[in-house]
Amino acid sequence: MKLAGKTQAMQRSTRPLAAALGTVFLLMMAAGSVTAQPQAKGPLRKDQLVEALRVGGLSASEYVQRIRDRGVDFELTPAIEKELREAGASSEIIEAIRANHRCIPLAVKVTAGTVVKNSLGMELVLLPPGTFCMGSSDHGSDERPVHEVTIKEGFYIGRYEVTQEIWQQVMGNNRSFFKGAKLPVEQVAWDEAQNFINKLNEREDGFVYRLPSEAEWEYACHAGTIGDYAGDLNDMAWYLDNSEKGTHPVGLKKPNAFGLYDMHGNVWEWCQDTYHQNYKGAPTDGSAWVEGGEPNSRVLRGGSWLYDATLQRSAYRYGFVQEHRSYSLGIRVVAAARALPRLK
Repeated sequence: MKLAGKTQAMQRSTRPLAAALGTVFLLMMAAGSVTAQPQAKGPLRKDQLVEALRVGGLSASEYVQRIRDRGVDFELTPAIEKELREAGASSEIIEAIRANHRCIPLAVKVTAGTVVKNSLGMELVLLPPGTFCMGSSDHGSDERPVHEVTIKEGFYIGRYEVTQEIWQQVMGNNRSFFKGAKLPVEQVAWDEAQNFINKLNEREDGFVYRLPSEAEWEYACHAGTIGDYAGDLNDMAWYLDNSEKGTHPVGLKKPNAFGLYDMHGNVWEWCQDTYHQNYKGAPTDGSAWVEGGEPNSRVLRGGSWLYDATLQRSAYRYGFVQEHRSYSLGIRVVAAARALPRLK
């Protein structure tokens, strides 16, 4: 019995070391020091790095490369920085950790927002403030790095894509290829979308209108979900597999949890943002990213009737010349309630 107890104690005492050695082994494999089968490439945890640093086995530059490749799933607070430095982290490693915090997506239960109508009968849904992980680590490089975005104030967004009847009332014309009052307007260039919004604002109907920022659009599309789509794609979207080569009246498919229709498919939707080839340096407050990027190229979101399922994903993004039109390009607006004038 004494021998058995001693053996059990030895096993317990070696578990932390084994775990640390395992972490170092994985880091060394990733750095090319050891040949083995591919391992999972999720963000590194704080406890993994602490134990690996204590055991040693990699140079500072190798740690930095691993941190850049995989990111970390924790924020570098002063207490955590102290713990890492005590474990042997150099300033170079600390800076790599600080710069490579990865957002970990968490599903959130949301409910449909309050619906209001403007003077034209456009229905707007009030979305609450919130925080979400923007982008995807599983697809295109322009969807990375995944980063946390916090939208501090609620905003209204169109329940539907702008229809041809609304466009006709505001603009006095309709260039859409597919004709129908309840069909989404298309053949809309980004510059024309801005003209439409300017005319809406001239009506002074209690709201200030604009295009959504890319972050607002993705937040609205996810509606608390973390997958590629906000639900079953066939139930929610008109796309290549079911569109029969054309647009469809808005609102026929199922809405997402916020109560928004056609966020996937039907027509692409312009955002305010200039297109950038990745999210390095992107705003984290939900605002539009209009500095830098590709000149004269704006962001499209949501996919359309013309494209396959991959392009309908919540995180999928595409840059398109802002003066160009297409029979798959439309718009959805966001709005804020106008401030009441102050009484003198």
